Amino acid sequence: MSSEQRYKNVSENTVYVEGLPFSWTEEDIYNHFKDCGQILSVRAPKWEDSGRLRGYAHVTLADDKAFSEALKLDGSKAWAGGSGRQRWLKVTEAKSGGSAGSSTAWSPKQVDGKAKILFVKNLPYDISEVEISKLFSTMGDVENVRVVTAGPDRRNKGFCYVTFEASGVVRRICARKEPWKLKGRVLQLDADDGSGLRAGFHYRAEAYETGHGRKVKRQYAADEEEPVEEAPKKKGKKSKKAPRPEAEGISVTKKSLLDD
Repeated sequence: MSSEQRYKNVSENTVYVEGLPFSWTEEDIYNHFKDCGQILSVRAPKWEDSGRLRGYAHVTLADDKAFSEALKLDGSKAWAGGSGRQRWLKVTEAKSGGSAGSSTAWSPKQVDGKAKILFVKNLPYDISEVEISKLFSTMGDVENVRVVTAGPDRRNKGFCYVTFEASGVVRRICARKEPWKLKGRVLQLDADDGSGLRAGFHYRAEAYETGHGRKVKRQYAADEEEPVEEAPKKKGKKSKKAPRPEAEGISVTKKSLLDD
């Protein structure tokens, strides 16, 4: 195959894949598409801090037939490994210029001015509720921060919800021209769609330890000590009351009353 023909194949016979399990490797992606035909390359960006996939990839096929077969895998299932869950892949034709920068690019957006919940993606995996709250508290009072986790080890999934005291804060944050960054990562922001937080997304223990669980008003001042909110106690069964002791020398029963 000539270099000219190879370049044409790379530009024209490439599919863009979204929804990849973060636990996958390039070999897993290759095995998912190998029945489509000859694969020239698999490009799957990874996070520098964790080494895990970013969740998307480009797969370049050798010819038009293999490319068409790969597109048929749109909506196919992908096994997510130890989590025991399946994911559905989105497979589309790669656009000119690629989509690799889509998860790190920032562009201001207009959102509902009444929204109070900010949806944040692309978080560092070692981020804390305190760091998230401090970043956005410059724009308004933060009520709480809920970092979404998964698995028995409660691993950070890379996104969270931030609730603010007043409306209008989320709109100002999303409209800022400069990108929002944490530990070198460009955050992807949006307003909650109105459905609110999902019931399954619980606060981490760290949120209660630092006072960021539930509705806790949060303002940071220089050298101000951060109050701590105790984690809610589990409700136990109410203990049965001990029987009332009878008066000394007196015993009253239903039978004794009838006898009288």
